[in-house]
Amino acid sequence: MKKVLIVEDNQLVAHLYGNRFTLEGFQVKIAPDGQAALALVHSFRPDAVILDLMLPKMTGVELMKKIRAEPRLEPLAVIVLSDAYLTGMMQQAWKAGATNCLSKEHSTPKQVVEAVRRALVPKEPPVPAPLPSVDAPVPTPEPLAAVRPTPGADSAASDDSGVF
Repeated sequence: MKKVLIVEDNQLVAHLYGNRFTLEGFQVKIAPDGQAALALVHSFRPDAVILDLMLPKMTGVELMKKIRAEPRLEPLAVIVLSDAYLTGMMQQAWKAGATNCLSKEHSTPKQVVEAVRRALVPKEPPVPAPLPSVDAPVPTPEPLAAVRPTPGADSAASDDSGVF
């Protein structure tokens, strides 16, 4: 079962999204502020974080910077869900390493769940070009034409000793 951490100080919004993720088969924890969220990132070990940017004790951008500073947490999907785009915090969130940024005003709980699912799909490495099959015929080189001395050429060229 995939785990989601919802970092939201508005309890009504947090429980609305928490219920939707639970119905969709996710295990859910809710953190009301950035400091509690950082502790839960380490103890709960979520697969994804839904992150509001305007939080008490530590902003969402500050939290994301702390998450991205830890190499083991680098692959953690962080989906920003906020209306802080008016203050320019969304741009700061992208720069800090957000996986995706969504507006609360324009996103339904179903769309947020789908954004998390897309973020959790493993990125496939590029597939190298296929090697030739073992059964494929190997081209054979053309035989070299035999070099014969021209009749009447000088004696060094017509010598049959094989040394040129």
